[in-house]
Amino acid sequence: MGKLFLKQKLTLLSSGFILLITSIDSFGNSKIVLGSFYIIAGLLNLAAVKIVEKFVFQVNIALNFLNGVLMFLIAYDFIISGKKYLPYAYLIAGVTYIFVSVIFVKKIPVKEKSG
Repeated sequence: MGKLFLKQKLTLLSSGFILLITSIDSFGNSKIVLGSFYIIAGLLNLAAVKIVEKFVFQVNIALNFLNGVLMFLIAYDFIISGKKYLPYAYLIAGVTYIFVSVIFVKKIPVKEKSG
């Protein structure tokens, strides 16, 4: 297993657990729709750990980008819920996911033009 796949698996595992924990908080605050959305996204992340090596590089980038957007959504939810410092952790995680996605996009090998 290459280092890139190991890093991607660790990222998906951490995202999955963060989303599952956040879903518990959402259910506790009677936000059933958000909680359901977070639990589905968390389970998808955990399921993706098993098959990450079969994904094309672009799919991995899309997963990172989607996780970044989800972190921003969680931060927004926490801000409107009145939480004081926790939203900043999710904002930093969201920025990190988006930043990593942009870095990976720049590393995509460009196929040479034939002709």
